Amino acid sequence: MANCSNKIWIFWSSELEVEVIEDNIQYVHLKIASPLCAQKIMLTAVYAACKIPARRQLWTGLESMSDTQLPWIVMGDFNTISRQSEQVNKWAAMEDFNDCLLNCKLEDAGFLGSTFSWTNARRSKKVG
Repeated sequence: MANCSNKIWIFWSSELEVEVIEDNIQYVHLKIASPLCAQKIMLTAVYAACKIPARRQLWTGLESMSDTQLPWIVMGDFNTISRQSEQVNKWAAMEDFNDCLLNCKLEDAGFLGSTFSWTNARRSKKVG
């Protein structure tokens, strides 16, 4: 399925039951059931707007789902940072994003791999 902006694509196994709860330009809320598990989960896939004012609509949408009684996974590209250490060259506004994470009781699951998902065609130099 593709969301209404055609920027978020989600694929799943035919064994899963997937219900679209909300399809928004910046996110898709899904309820997922599996025959292997009695517990349903909520999944929100995000592709945030680049401009801060437009992202505020995303934060509101996430906060509206935060009272779900189901386990909730939120993933995607938020086009912002939550810590200054995530920025390479300059400070970026983080307050709205961090407020949303706090209000939704969401925690960063961390990551494995390169610190940044982009390289701008730069290659790292070996030291030594």
